[in-house]
Amino acid sequence: MLARIGGGISPHLYALHCDPSSEMARLTDLSPELIARILDFSDWPAYLQLALSCRYLARCSQVIMARHRACHALYKATSDISPKTLPTLCRALLKDPVAISHVLALEFWGQRVAWDDWKPYAVRLPDYLRAEGSGGAESQRDGDSVVEEELLLKQYELDALEKIMHDEIRLCDEDSKSWRKKIEEGDDGAMKGMLIALCPNLQAVRFVKYAEPESEGSDAEENEDEEKELYRHHQSCLDFLVAAIEAQYENSWSPGFSSLSCIAVGVPSRAAAAPQDSPHRIFSEQSLPLFRLPNLQSLYLNGLTLTQEQLDDEDNADLDFSDKLPPGSSPSLRELVIEDAGLAGSGDVAYELLDTMMSASDGLLRMAFQNGCVTGFSLDRILPNGNSAMQSLLFYGAVEVQGYRSEMYDPAELNTPVFTVNISDVMLCAPSANGDSGEVDGVGTWGMSRSQFGEYLFDVFGDTWGAIVFVGTPSEKEAEMVDEGLVTFIKSVEKGWLYEEGDEDEEDEEDEASNEGDSDSSSQVLTRAIYLEGIDYSSLQTTRWYAKAIEAGKEAGIQVHTRTTPAPREHPFPFPWPASDKELQTSPLYGHPVLDRYLLKPHAGLVMDDCGNCGACKRCLDNMAAWAKAHEEEEESERMEYS
Repeated sequence: MLARIGGGISPHLYALHCDPSSEMARLTDLSPELIARILDFSDWPAYLQLALSCRYLARCSQVIMARHRACHALYKATSDISPKTLPTLCRALLKDPVAISHVLALEFWGQRVAWDDWKPYAVRLPDYLRAEGSGGAESQRDGDSVVEEELLLKQYELDALEKIMHDEIRLCDEDSKSWRKKIEEGDDGAMKGMLIALCPNLQAVRFVKYAEPESEGSDAEENEDEEKELYRHHQSCLDFLVAAIEAQYENSWSPGFSSLSCIAVGVPSRAAAAPQDSPHRIFSEQSLPLFRLPNLQSLYLNGLTLTQEQLDDEDNADLDFSDKLPPGSSPSLRELVIEDAGLAGSGDVAYELLDTMMSASDGLLRMAFQNGCVTGFSLDRILPNGNSAMQSLLFYGAVEVQGYRSEMYDPAELNTPVFTVNISDVMLCAPSANGDSGEVDGVGTWGMSRSQFGEYLFDVFGDTWGAIVFVGTPSEKEAEMVDEGLVTFIKSVEKGWLYEEGDEDEEDEEDEASNEGDSDSSSQVLTRAIYLEGIDYSSLQTTRWYAKAIEAGKEAGIQVHTRTTPAPREHPFPFPWPASDKELQTSPLYGHPVLDRYLLKPHAGLVMDDCGNCGACKRCLDNMAAWAKAHEEEEESERMEYS
């Protein structure tokens, strides 16, 4: 009978043998009490399969399944907004494995370092959304009273947690006692760290960007040294994680570390009391150990920076980040997003840090920077080589970078299918021409025919790319040149060889004939996209820039995105999303309609409260002068018609 249930049943259930003769006991012959006891020793995902096997077993498992349903609803996404949550879960570590097994996501909205901090966090809908009266539950206020007895762990509970830190997390005696003392003083870092390490089905941990109560209204010039320490993201918990990871990475991993696949540090939320320009940072000594987690797939770091000593060390004599993170230490990592980086060091310190992070995983597929500063070295030094598995390298928004004789890097050095490139670098690196053929435009201090510009694009990018995101600020004359050059480039990509004016139409007919009846192969053709939103600016003279490129793209099956031609993305390469309220399951904004206006724009990254380039709203009309002019002309025409 057990064989019919399938492979999801725990091995404990197969251990019921009457004798060594391979005769298997029938579970239906056992009493309900004994079956319930057996289930206590079984893996909870097996209960459903067991209950579906027959009515008797379904009735026997009703109570325990109801218990699991209740725990799943209560703990699947858990936060520290209420001060009661962490002590409750730490007690569950000691005596309630069912509750702990259903913790799938932990979201931390602040840091409590003393007992005076143990009040509910002020996490609520923004005022303008609350005025609408829609969606989202509001948390308790800071002034709400909390029963102190529910927060204080008893001595025997502290003894048991100290033993867990020593035996299961493998901290040394001194560290275990030190962290126990911090718990007694009201520091919540060890409690959070133990939950992360020991919740067996944990999938995601998110640390929300928060405002320090002591910093509100204070003088920024006072006590600068303390303030630098104050603004480390969730310092106590991250310090505990670093100690725990370093104690385990050469041995076996605790269950939470083994199951964890997503970490986000410094998630900005409109529901948190944190200014958008909050100077919270995460330093290299706290971020690098996170890469070692055995099944980590996605990592988001907001405010990555270096200490002042590291930034001032021009010789980098004492810096060797590979000691903390050797190459290949994070084989499971697939996506890395760094937002608001503060990497403006001298010497090679910033390069060494980023190179160490990128070298940690041979399977890293997607990497993106949003805003911030990444200078002190030539950006082309971190470009993946031709043997890299990386599929996308993107720079969202106002990322300050330093190129070698360029705005970013030489386009010829790019080896990823999806990438950001500055149009100025394309023009800078394109060979100059004396204009013997075709119309010649003056670009900078040299001239180039428009067809030659398209030839250069095909020579550099070829036909192996998936999506190109152009950024920069071209002049109107340069935009016209890019438009016509893209036509040559797109037609060349479509054909697979360099397109030249005057190519016979018969070649196109032959291509169509050869593809007739081969619907399977045609359906597998890679959908490509060219994003021009980052170089598409307002113009009263030109109603629509890049019209020729758009038309060529339609004919070739290549999407050409501009500000005036919004379209859904169809290419198979995903863009990395910076973390936001869209992922915070314990935020009052989670699931709110306002999150539909959180858009990922390949040139700008995550943009809040934006539209999909409708061309009619005030934001669009402010951004595009040509739209505004056309809108005014249309309104004037309607007025004249009705007058």
